[in-house]
Amino acid sequence: MNQTEYWNTVADEKNFTTVLDVEMFFKYVPKNAKILDVGCGYGRILSELYQAGYTNLIGIDSAEKMIQRGQKEYPHLDLRVNPDGKIDFADNSFDVVVLFGVLTCVPDDASQKTLIENIRNVLKADGILYVCDFLLNSGLKRRLFYKKQQKEFGIYGTFKTYDGAIVRHHDVKYVFELLSDFKQLEYKEYVFATMNGRKSNGFGFIGKCKSSTGDSNVNNQNIFDNDTFFNGYKDMRDNDINYNDLLEQPAMSKLLPDLKGKSVLDLGCGYGHNCIDFVNRGAARVVGIDISEKMLAVAKAESAHEKIEYLNMSMTDISSLDERFDLIYSSLAFHYVKDFDSFAKDMYSILNVGGHLLFSQEHPIITATVDGNGHFNKDKKGNRISYTFSDYNNPGERKIHWYVDGVVKYHRTVSGVINALAKAGFIIDEICEPVPEDWAIEKLPTIVKEYIKPNFLIVKSKK
Repeated sequence: MNQTEYWNTVADEKNFTTVLDVEMFFKYVPKNAKILDVGCGYGRILSELYQAGYTNLIGIDSAEKMIQRGQKEYPHLDLRVNPDGKIDFADNSFDVVVLFGVLTCVPDDASQKTLIENIRNVLKADGILYVCDFLLNSGLKRRLFYKKQQKEFGIYGTFKTYDGAIVRHHDVKYVFELLSDFKQLEYKEYVFATMNGRKSNGFGFIGKCKSSTGDSNVNNQNIFDNDTFFNGYKDMRDNDINYNDLLEQPAMSKLLPDLKGKSVLDLGCGYGHNCIDFVNRGAARVVGIDISEKMLAVAKAESAHEKIEYLNMSMTDISSLDERFDLIYSSLAFHYVKDFDSFAKDMYSILNVGGHLLFSQEHPIITATVDGNGHFNKDKKGNRISYTFSDYNNPGERKIHWYVDGVVKYHRTVSGVINALAKAGFIIDEICEPVPEDWAIEKLPTIVKEYIKPNFLIVKSKK
């Protein structure tokens, strides 16, 4: 019996017990908010919200029998069956998503991460997520039970109930990692009854999409020293389920030349992780430069080495450096450079003959649309089938919202990038538009959408 079949079988007899903290909800959600309850069951939570004065409500659940029960008990609610658990709404459709007792019914990490990503897609830029679910219990009897069940299900805290449901109790640290795309507004822990009458630890979390806050007057040239941006970006990079680690960095690594005894300049070195990697690959000297003092502070603390020198300076000032390098490397920084033609000439001038330039940037398809609202399109079943963008042949400044408002990037066409390099004297070795490999798709199944359009442009060239 699969999970949906189980919930259809018990739809008329199970009563759910997770706690809706209406007082906490009131603090962040106005009465006119458009609210989606994902995994609404028979509509209990939406009924409580309706009684509290919220009326713009939709509930979805994959169990048809649960929805039928809800339609009988709460005929005034908009409850819908969503086959296969798909959230079939357009992006940016809802002000709030509530997720009550659903993670416990989605036991594996990958499916939970996909669910949270899909929820993030349908939320507006300043959207709210309210999660209430079960935590691990620490009693000896329960810990022994978790250990025994782990042998069958592979995840500590996942187990089968006496009547056949497969459920999960969660580690607090994992919960915060799972919800890392949301800025915590409230977090409370409770003890409440399970649907089978036992007591269990639980939690309530209210978070706001992290991209919703920020300062519209941020100086883009030092955007990473803005506290909101820095913290949001660091949270993303600290989580190994991100596009840099799953898509861009593996492709960059494959294109690296032999570094034994070589000198390397890392432009926009950030935390210095690549600088350490270059030393481990045999580089004799590495210079990492970044305009962000906060980034360099982390680099000097976490990625220090006698062969590495970190400099606080802008990439566009590299002509002032009084040395030459065998490799100039940059990861996802060049789309911040305004005058790429001049910048390409500066890089060429400080590169040794036979040396390489290897860089990645956001793909011009991503940077093209002036308002930053390029987007995927879905078919009637909710599957992404195409990508819409515009303004491709209109190069220039783009202001977007990324953790904060007013982040400035510069769009260039692919031909604009390549022509600037050629005019500076570079010989193009290889151009890469990476697609996810099988292991990456296994970690983050939704990344398969990157087969529809490229996210990154990687260029390897030499002098």
